[in-house]
Amino acid sequence: MKTETEIKELLSRALTNDRQALAEILNEYGPKMFYETRLFFYDRKAAKEVEQNALRAAFSKLREAADADNVDEWFSDFVEKEALKNILPVDDPGEQYDDYTETDELVTAYSDVPEGREECMAEILKVLDALPADERTAAVLHFYKHLSVYETAAKMGISAGGVRTLLTSAKARIHQSGEDLGTFISAIDEIHPDSTPPSESTLKIESFVQNPEEAQPTIMVSGLQEVAEAGQTKPFAEKEEEKEKPVFKEPEPADVYDDYDEDDDEDDINKLGVFLKIFFTVLILGALACGAYYWFYIRTGTEDVGTMPVVTETETPEATPEVTETPEPTPTPTPEVTEEPDDGTIGTLTVIVNQLNVRSGPGTNYRIVKTASSGEEYDVYDVSEDGTYTWYQIDEDQWVADANGGMVTYVEK
Repeated sequence: MKTETEIKELLSRALTNDRQALAEILNEYGPKMFYETRLFFYDRKAAKEVEQNALRAAFSKLREAADADNVDEWFSDFVEKEALKNILPVDDPGEQYDDYTETDELVTAYSDVPEGREECMAEILKVLDALPADERTAAVLHFYKHLSVYETAAKMGISAGGVRTLLTSAKARIHQSGEDLGTFISAIDEIHPDSTPPSESTLKIESFVQNPEEAQPTIMVSGLQEVAEAGQTKPFAEKEEEKEKPVFKEPEPADVYDDYDEDDDEDDINKLGVFLKIFFTVLILGALACGAYYWFYIRTGTEDVGTMPVVTETETPEATPEVTETPEPTPTPTPEVTEEPDDGTIGTLTVIVNQLNVRSGPGTNYRIVKTASSGEEYDVYDVSEDGTYTWYQIDEDQWVADANGGMVTYVEK
């Protein structure tokens, strides 16, 4: 464990291109930043990617760390910003009740405080891994980061009532899973208290490592591969065996509360209208095709009706058939070649964040239909602005958001 003074000395040496000092700083904060990233993400692969991006951003501004009041919090801020960049925007559920209280967020006599720092860290991850993404984000900011409801709302870009809804749903889910909220909060207070003197705020690196005999390669950051030592111990958050994440669908608010949502009815009506439009369009096209076939292939003479003899009756008793001249068949007109219709796209975009919510409309009040991954490309059919985000339509009832080019890159036709 290194004190704040020792960290400051390492930073001073690192700013003079001391490779040993850079390696020590990397190995000091790599495991800590990975654990804080795991607080936001269940998937370890996603957490590792976000942690590496946060490390690169922090080391690119290492000179600012020397002037920070608390270096641990300075590194932690990079994790929080990078994590929220991959999580936002989220759906605002709104305030669905008026009985929210923080009185049950206190440690009570029934709370079972875990013994040891590693046990506390394991308890925190165990509780958070049982929560869906939106509730998990609110719980990390409010309980672990010690932000108020209004500060949490500002970070997530939703209303304070929406944060109260997410926190109450999270507390109910924790209780239903058999966990104790007081035990969860007491574990947080053990490793991340609300206020600590700067000299004691540094987290102990020993609490993040596994058996010293089990080593793993040092975390590599672009530009620092040569200075990272090869014998770094394995962080605590990697201690558990890898297992497949159970398929988990984030419940709509109706899973916890009985809240009728008229938007669902409106979506059903819109879907019916789209179906009827497609049905009648296909019906009209089929009728036109049949008419064209009749006109061009039957009526215009493909059966050569002019070769049939025409018999006329005469006034004489003996009827003599008269054969009329065979008219030349009418040539079949060649259908005109029409230009290929415009596909309606106005540009293309590429997703540049790990996970980006795809919603059914241009706003965070629309439901999430799926998520897009980094590197995926889509055609853009429409663009909408709401003052906070720029929304791009990538398919029917599918929109993605962007803020200042930080989530997608857009190329106009």
